[in-house]
Amino acid sequence: MLMMHLSDIASVCQGQLIGEDQPIRSICTDSRHIAPEELFIALVGDRFDGHHYLQQVAQCGAGAVLVSQNVELDIPVIRVQDTRLALGQIAAFQRQQFSGPVAAITGSNGKTTVKEMLSAILALKYNVLYTQGNFNNDIGLPLTLLRLNEEHQAMVLELGANHPGEITYTANIAQANVALVNNVGDAHIEGFGSRTGVADEKSEIFAALSEQGCAVFESDSPYLSLFKQKASDARCVSFGLEQEADIWASNAQCLSDGCYQFELCSEHHCAWVRLKTPGLHNVKNACASAALALQMGMSLDECAKALSEFAGVSGRLRRLKLSEHITLFDDTYNANPNSFNAALDVLSGRDGFVMLVAGDMGELGEQSQQAHQSLGEQAKARQIELIATGAQMKYAVQGAGDYGHYYDDQPALAKALLERLHMLDAHHAEAMVVVKGSRSSQMEKTVQFIQQNFNKVHQC
Repeated sequence: MLMMHLSDIASVCQGQLIGEDQPIRSICTDSRHIAPEELFIALVGDRFDGHHYLQQVAQCGAGAVLVSQNVELDIPVIRVQDTRLALGQIAAFQRQQFSGPVAAITGSNGKTTVKEMLSAILALKYNVLYTQGNFNNDIGLPLTLLRLNEEHQAMVLELGANHPGEITYTANIAQANVALVNNVGDAHIEGFGSRTGVADEKSEIFAALSEQGCAVFESDSPYLSLFKQKASDARCVSFGLEQEADIWASNAQCLSDGCYQFELCSEHHCAWVRLKTPGLHNVKNACASAALALQMGMSLDECAKALSEFAGVSGRLRRLKLSEHITLFDDTYNANPNSFNAALDVLSGRDGFVMLVAGDMGELGEQSQQAHQSLGEQAKARQIELIATGAQMKYAVQGAGDYGHYYDDQPALAKALLERLHMLDAHHAEAMVVVKGSRSSQMEKTVQFIQQNFNKVHQC
């Protein structure tokens, strides 16, 4: 973080400094990883309370603590009303000290891929601070901003949400120059009640833009009027697969590995891109990242170069070549109906055996049974074999009919899949497999099991 004195921190979050003023160069919220002279913020959650570890962090050399309770320690203390809000206030102050371009990204699907694509483009010119892992909520976003240092020249921030008000809070901290709603789908719909509720929440990222800001969204979104209303006087830029968009993909061709090549186009110029990540949805992700990058000082040719070199994101259709004949895609990072549709698109029309290996989709609320059954019906319609586990996936297997196979647990599924793949390989049969599920289904364990036991695995 940019250096601050304890007195400045207390002022920013309307707190009371008890003890000697001193400079602070980093902040920690995890007592297990406290470093000497750091400020420890005692966050409070449903299942944890950082105040329980104050003596421990003091003994480990913490420079000071920020708390919401009366405590007596031998190190300086800042006392505030709410430590979570204080974390956000400190992060917002740090953001205000930064003058470079800042992008904020949200959406039901693809936001992490777009974040990584955009960061790769910007890295051609800038030292980029970007969201790591899933640090995209009301705690993660402030912690990302607190990694800011004097060497950073651009920022790419991912904003997630699973309840109303979360985007409003984080977007106002981020104060982005350019903001994206990548799409609106059913992810986390349990917390918003409907897609319209999801769209309303996601579009709050535009409400935080200034008049000099830029709002980026899909050209064919059914929520265009809402997006433009929330963007108010900010400029609007669209992306998509048709020329009606401001940034679009022309002449898109699906290659034998499921990846696409296309011309990335703006009004005055086009440049060829050959993606290394499969699926038509990644063509749209590439267009979205380019639309953002062009607003942050990059050229279309620079966008095309970086996108063609982009290797993908772990757990998001990462390609594993099991043998000459068998390819497995690890898409286990997360799942919802829209991202499952993208996985089906990758498998559709492929030669040989095609299999979707699936675990439950989470946070769908009352729509869960219907969403899972619909997934199975789509797999059947596309003649894609569905191999599944999980309480909700029973409905998907029912929908898939003869194309569905259900297993009681993940280990049983993984073992059966391995045997099937060995048999196909022994007969030199072409096969393409996508493994996918929500985080709670832990389908990454299936990929790990296959990697450990299929003796020809290598990543390509």
